[in-house]
Amino acid sequence: MVSLLGIDVKCAILRLLMSHAGSMRIKDVADALNISYRIAYNAIKNLERLSILRITRSGVMIDDTLKPMIAYLQEKYGLSKILDHKNIKILGVLLRRRTIVEIREEVSTSEKTIRERILDLLNSGIIRKVNDGYEIVDDPILKAFIYITHKRVMAVEPHAEIAYEGRGIIIKRCRREYACKGALTAFSKFGEYGIEIESPWNYFVFPEMEIGIEEVIIHSLLVAKTRYERALIALLYAKNHRRIDVKKLMNLAIKFGVLSIIAKMEQYLMGREFLDLFLPLREFDELAKQHNVDPSVFKAKRFSLEFLRKVGEVLEGRSSALLIGGGAMVHRGYKHATGDIDLIALNEESLNELIKALQKVGYKIIAKNEMITLENIGPRIDLYLKGIKGKFVVTESVLARAEKMKMGNLTLYIASDTDLLITKMLTERLRDYEDVKLLIRRGRISWRDLVEELEEQDKIIGYPVSFQALIILEHVEKELKIKIRYKRRLKSIALKSMIKFAYEKLGIRTVKELKKMINYPEETIRKKLKEVIRELEKEKQKSFTN
Repeated sequence: MVSLLGIDVKCAILRLLMSHAGSMRIKDVADALNISYRIAYNAIKNLERLSILRITRSGVMIDDTLKPMIAYLQEKYGLSKILDHKNIKILGVLLRRRTIVEIREEVSTSEKTIRERILDLLNSGIIRKVNDGYEIVDDPILKAFIYITHKRVMAVEPHAEIAYEGRGIIIKRCRREYACKGALTAFSKFGEYGIEIESPWNYFVFPEMEIGIEEVIIHSLLVAKTRYERALIALLYAKNHRRIDVKKLMNLAIKFGVLSIIAKMEQYLMGREFLDLFLPLREFDELAKQHNVDPSVFKAKRFSLEFLRKVGEVLEGRSSALLIGGGAMVHRGYKHATGDIDLIALNEESLNELIKALQKVGYKIIAKNEMITLENIGPRIDLYLKGIKGKFVVTESVLARAEKMKMGNLTLYIASDTDLLITKMLTERLRDYEDVKLLIRRGRISWRDLVEELEEQDKIIGYPVSFQALIILEHVEKELKIKIRYKRRLKSIALKSMIKFAYEKLGIRTVKELKKMINYPEETIRKKLKEVIRELEKEKQKSFTN
């Protein structure tokens, strides 16, 4: 029968079995509905996977306990929309109120498709709109049925429970004596990284994926329910901080919406209390001793400009530097202490002179990479030359906005709040996210200058750093429930810059490929891609003419 395709077949099978006492052979079901055995078999297996049917030796049947529920749902809502595979995923998300954007992020479906399905579900009376979000209507039977079917669609075993669901993954919690599909993750992997814990539970992520320490940290934060569990995550981070890929961890934190918690975790390790999230510091120190972890390397230290004044006095030659980071924030009264002092020497001569002066006051070089790091009993010093490689360059406009001080042979520029915010957004240090929020709340930010500077940085560096800033600011907007001035302008610049970089440097040319890289609606990406292609064609024609 032409009408019995897809979801119609499932509904017809359920109606047939509801009216039949006991079980039916699959062949009899096919014959009764005038469909092929293969179509009947596939539909029945699909319904079995949803825990709606049972296949036994005598045939297929609906559990008697489910018959009243199915009859009720069929009469009130109709089963076709509830049993649709894509709808089940959306409805499972809507067991809790969600906005369109949140639904899109969790089910990985285009916004256009989601809007169409949401409208259909609204018209069917299955969901309702509440403010700017949507949720399942207040019907316990409907919610119970959706929970069961959604759990099965997402490959959750009957003996497992969903600890987290979203962004294309499910984290399941199972008792140790049971096996579950997926890869071990979260607290179940702590022992591999030196933190031995006892638990009756195992955690699995599905679909199965490669699990590194970055995934372990993120997944643990997603399933953690207590201050003790989050304190254990802080210990794991402290013990393994040198092996963590910070950029990967930051990207995962942004993707899963836990950037703020990770930033607070770093500040917690530095000695700041967050009693709503973690154990009191005294209890944490005891826990650290039990697991042989030394978190003292994170502790913040007092700083004042008097220290740099002393450095200026022992400088043999003239030196110019820009103070950014925690040192500048302490000077402005935004913080009381900092873990390190970030100085950008404006030229090589200044860099060499600063190194010699710091060595005179007892500092020793401990590392030379993208920066030169020096340590003593005071705050750690990170010295950069002309900027932060691949992230930030000291421009004339940055120096013009800075506060200027003369300290012996040291000409010190203290970055403006605007440029402090820029560097905090671009350095990819997790703890800086809390400083970003602090600067936005209390700092004197020129948003126009910020957007113009980010556009200039993109051009100088040859990489879309503005896109990183945009992502951070969008998270701040969402968390603090504020509106960032000039964000529309920044978004236009950042998206265009990112798409142009992907198109020219990475060879990513299609909207579908770009969508995997940039989490924005396809229509927005398509529009910007057309702009980029037009610009590149004009540049090519101009170059050819010349």
